[in-house]
Amino acid sequence: MTLEEIKVELAKLKESTAWAQMQIGILDATITGMQKQPEQPKLERWKPCYGQHYYSAWSCGTNEYEWMRDSHLLDVRIWESFNCFQTQDEAAKEELRTRARRKLEWLARELNKGKAQASWYIDALSQISEFAVGQVYPIGVPRFETKADAEYALSQMTAEELEALR
Repeated sequence: MTLEEIKVELAKLKESTAWAQMQIGILDATITGMQKQPEQPKLERWKPCYGQHYYSAWSCGTNEYEWMRDSHLLDVRIWESFNCFQTQDEAAKEELRTRARRKLEWLARELNKGKAQASWYIDALSQISEFAVGQVYPIGVPRFETKADAEYALSQMTAEELEALR
């Protein structure tokens, strides 16, 4: 092998080494970035065991049940619909939250009949707010066409109902 051929081979090796070092840097940065990301929490919903009592929230109150088995249709349907609570207090709070949400939605439907696009809503602090152009619309928040309609709806809600919506 001549001196020129050795120089050409050495240049090729240096080039491929530089490329490999760049790839190593990219992979190291990827690993570091992945390690810095917080892990998603493992969420496990409470589910009663055989014979254990649980509560469900209905528009007319709360009911107590005894978990029969994982194949018992009523038990499974209640649990799958997120209406299975460990305590009667939890179920009662959900019942009130559901009634308050339905009442506010009904008021919005009735007050908005035949009106244009609604742009007012009652926020989590029980204050009336207006949607700005381009603002992302919060899911499940009843909207009112006028501020006066929103104020009227707010006046129809009890303090307990508004607290339940938070």
